[in-house]
Amino acid sequence: MNSRVISLLFIIFLTGVDNANAQSNSMRAKAYYIEAEKHFELKKYEEALNSLVNVEEVLGSSNARVLGLKVKVLYKLGKYYEAREALSQFSKYKASSSLQSEITPYVLKVDKKISEIEEEIKRKKQKQKQEDKAWQQALSQNNEYSYKKYLRNYPYGKYKSKAKNKLEEILWKKTKNINTIEAYLNYIAKTPTGAHISEAKENSIYTDPRDGQTYECVVIGNQIWMAENLNYDAGSGSWCYNDNSQNCNQYGRLYNWETAKRACPDGWHLPSKREFETLLDNVGSSMHQRYLALKKDGSSGFSAFFGGGRSNASRSDANPFGEGMVGSIANSFVGDNFFGSLGKKGNYWSSSEVSSGHPWYLSINSEDGKAGITLMVDNWGFSVRCLQD
Repeated sequence: MNSRVISLLFIIFLTGVDNANAQSNSMRAKAYYIEAEKHFELKKYEEALNSLVNVEEVLGSSNARVLGLKVKVLYKLGKYYEAREALSQFSKYKASSSLQSEITPYVLKVDKKISEIEEEIKRKKQKQKQEDKAWQQALSQNNEYSYKKYLRNYPYGKYKSKAKNKLEEILWKKTKNINTIEAYLNYIAKTPTGAHISEAKENSIYTDPRDGQTYECVVIGNQIWMAENLNYDAGSGSWCYNDNSQNCNQYGRLYNWETAKRACPDGWHLPSKREFETLLDNVGSSMHQRYLALKKDGSSGFSAFFGGGRSNASRSDANPFGEGMVGSIANSFVGDNFFGSLGKKGNYWSSSEVSSGHPWYLSINSEDGKAGITLMVDNWGFSVRCLQD
């Protein structure tokens, strides 16, 4: 057999292989297309698109039927610019009249969607241009009113964070100029995560000039309270619980009423019954709500330390008002100069009395979960919370 015959036979063999491969690819492409149609009917549009991509990869090209279905899938997916490109390719193929009539309406539908998108983009650009102008105006005025106006008009705007930072810096500058505990507490309340929060907290701590002891403070309503029990050694008429100085360090000192009235430093005072009532009204409507707000780690920040108390009477006369008034506290103590209720009750003198020797006090009781105002004789030892003048 000569070389010419061999070459001819080899060509015939290769042609047969190519035909077999083409037939195999055609069958695979048809299977992918049927799969795409099923996905489309089931509204699984992403899966349908993937199947159509497989058809084109197997065939190495596309055709009118594939592109027609692709247009519909892309439209359903909201990929209108890609749908427009598929329509452009579709127009280059000869399609049946039924396929043409099915796909032609998509030309107008796709163009309409693209027009809507471009109008929306244009509207957003115009709106952003207006916002940019408003921000530049705020910057040029550079005051509290201008930044608040920007945030009011553009609460989710592009420059929201910058506007808030500008307001914080303005507030901080005011705070530094005023330089009072109230001003620093106001800064903390308004910007709890502010850039100057550490310095503000340091400056919101009151240092008693008499002994150098420091007290955290808190704003509740319009009142500024020490957020810790007073621990000033007033001499006669004040005690540490169980005469243990470590209890003073944790819970503050206990005072009889006469000593309590003069224990607070200058600029601060022992609160009146009415001022305690204002405190209670600010933190809750029920005795239990008030307890939850005033206790340590409560929502108000008052942070009551349950320093207990010290009696100055025997059990037989410890309750001069009867069970209806002070029975619960009086029955916690037995004997002269007895300490009780540490870690259970916070008792805070007021400056007001119902009659001579019978002052009001604020009781914050962990045992019944209640906070309220009641009476006691003035020679008992209770805690003191100072209120700023």
